[in-house]
Amino acid sequence: MVRSIPASTYSSLGYYVYLYVDPRTDAIFYVGQGKGGRALAHLKDRSQSDKVARLDELNRLGLEPRIEILRYGLTQEEALHVEAAAIELLGISELTNQVLGHGFDRKRRTTLEDLVHELSAEEVAIKHSVLLINISQM
Repeated sequence: MVRSIPASTYSSLGYYVYLYVDPRTDAIFYVGQGKGGRALAHLKDRSQSDKVARLDELNRLGLEPRIEILRYGLTQEEALHVEAAAIELLGISELTNQVLGHGFDRKRRTTLEDLVHELSAEEVAIKHSVLLINISQM
């Protein structure tokens, strides 16, 4: 396993999206994005999370996650979009990610019908003070 990414490689990598894969099952268990050595940073993480628990489990078995690069040479905004799309496609319930990806609330997976209604909705002028509450289904 690669333990460090040479600094000379950073400029070619740009921002990238990476996957942590369980070598026992070939199942992706984490999706992330970043630049530089970000893909390796989780190996030193000691926080209390499902991701760290999976990494600890692999370590106890003498195994390491396979780290794959999904896309590279991206801008930060492109990496955020690819990360969010990958998490959404794979399903957050199948991953150890704690969030659905940055910018998930924008340009999210939706039905064509709902998207047409949303994008063609008329703007409403609010004349009175209001309080809006967003109740998430997640």
